[in-house]
Amino acid sequence: MDRGVEIIPEIEMPGHSQAAIASYPYLGCTGEQVEVANDWGVFKEVYCAGKEETYTFLTDVLTEIMPLFPSNKVHIGGDEAPTTRWESCEECKALMEKEGMTDVHELQGYFLRRIHKFLAENGKIMIGWDEILEADLPEDVMIQIWRDAQYGIDAASAGRKIILSPTSHCYFDYPLSATDTEEVIEYQPFARYDDEAKRNVLGIECNLWSEHIPTREVLHQQAYPRMFAMADVMWNGGSV
Repeated sequence: MDRGVEIIPEIEMPGHSQAAIASYPYLGCTGEQVEVANDWGVFKEVYCAGKEETYTFLTDVLTEIMPLFPSNKVHIGGDEAPTTRWESCEECKALMEKEGMTDVHELQGYFLRRIHKFLAENGKIMIGWDEILEADLPEDVMIQIWRDAQYGIDAASAGRKIILSPTSHCYFDYPLSATDTEEVIEYQPFARYDDEAKRNVLGIECNLWSEHIPTREVLHQQAYPRMFAMADVMWNGGSV
């Protein structure tokens, strides 16, 4: 870690993976060629949870990525992964039967537990977006909260380490008309946390997704001064 900054790689899985499936169609449930998405969104093309080749591919990717980052953490995404393809996939159905699963949503937990095991064996801590709270995952998995604040309160109260990234205050790709600087300044991140839960909040991440950021000038307009305002909020614990 240099200058107080920790760079953590994020490799999305099982969703937000259409680009990889476009390059390697066998990673999807259908095996068919798909297009690379050219805009943001939630897409039904996700990694096939029932194919062993999927896990081989992802562990190979992670094996190449991990040595490049000194951080002991790896973010695996885990968000916005529709089960549409899994529901009609013979490989996924076979895996469910083998593992005694009765609901297709259980495949998400199976998938993530396998990745967690691999990362843990390599000395890495897994981070995922708050959708992964729906899966039965080990307590050392860190959760990044972006949806309802209650997810963060419940996770931190249960002893999980969390990162705050609520859309209400931390998505700086949203225009100032949606989240202005004054609103960021007034953010009270710990207003509903007791002291024990508060200790499990590692910090905050402000997101600036760049699909619709055409120039460096616009990027700076979106990031500043909101980033400075949020830094002040977190250093001072909000108005609590």
